[in-house]
Amino acid sequence: VDSFGLGGILYALCFGLSLQTSRIIQWADSKEGIRGSMHGVHHDIVDAMEGLLCMDPAQRWGPDRVIQWASSVQVPQALPGGELNAWPYSEECPQAIGARLPKGWARSGETIGSLDLMRIGGVQIILVDPYSEWQKFYTVDAKEQVKTAYENTDTQALQWQPPMMSARKPVAAPNASTVLREGDVIYFGVNSRSACTESLKAVISEYLGLTEDLMDMTPITLARSPSQTTFLEFFPELVYFQFPPHCVNAVLGQNCHKSVGQNALNLRSVFGINVAAIVRRDGSVSWWPGANEAQGGLVCPGDGALICKVPQWECTGSSILSASMDDIHDVLDQECFKRRLGLHIDDEAWNTWQCNVEMFRR
Repeated sequence: VDSFGLGGILYALCFGLSLQTSRIIQWADSKEGIRGSMHGVHHDIVDAMEGLLCMDPAQRWGPDRVIQWASSVQVPQALPGGELNAWPYSEECPQAIGARLPKGWARSGETIGSLDLMRIGGVQIILVDPYSEWQKFYTVDAKEQVKTAYENTDTQALQWQPPMMSARKPVAAPNASTVLREGDVIYFGVNSRSACTESLKAVISEYLGLTEDLMDMTPITLARSPSQTTFLEFFPELVYFQFPPHCVNAVLGQNCHKSVGQNALNLRSVFGINVAAIVRRDGSVSWWPGANEAQGGLVCPGDGALICKVPQWECTGSSILSASMDDIHDVLDQECFKRRLGLHIDDEAWNTWQCNVEMFRR
């Protein structure tokens, strides 16, 4: 059995990309190795890839270890709360890009709007994860057992206990006024089927001011250059909920995005929910929908929503929802929904809303 080849297949299944030599070189140069570039991937999958793709053949997993791993893995099928379920990928895999803003980034403190990032065609900004000075790594304790430890990259302090989380929270619904700082990670969803990921990376690098002269660079120095290591492998972990009947015939955006006879959910601004995809009643998926119908953002009967979880970061033990359970509940519960949109004090507006819902069902 070719264990390394099996690891390459697992990598391709997770990321939709073949394993490149440049990626292996980056792992070899990195303190965290493979684990340092697997943000957002389930920890059991990371364990398997690390074992199968180990550079030392003597330490690489064999068939017995693979069988042991496969028999012990337990992936949760649902999240607490009853309304949310983990989304099982089948044939469709969304394209997404994570860009880490490097230390010393010259444009730190600027906004998404001032950088014109929203003008990049073919992508949607889905999440901004703030920088944490703490990084997780794996070491051996006094009992010669592998344990997780944490290092402060600013002070080089080491500790066993997980550090306190950063005061800056992930921005689940980024807009033009969202401030970006060095060390932050900004995640993009690719909403164009014809878009080339490598071309989009080059465009994003240019907008972020990370381009450099690539002339006369060897393949090895190119793989190690800042413009290449800025981008992270990002496989979105998603959860699903069914849109309630009062959301039918409504666009995801604001009133300015709806057409005559439609409603507007205003999910990002009012509820702080950034929908990663709309799962249609026939099973098809509209990835990274926009605010209006033309951009795939109209809710139809039987549709459901997919929401991203914040990818696992160096100092966190597990990923968390990018939207709060309270906000999701307020979308699902009709009375709470009406209050959030101010429809509980305007009977005429609510009657119009209901008429638009019924009109779509006919």
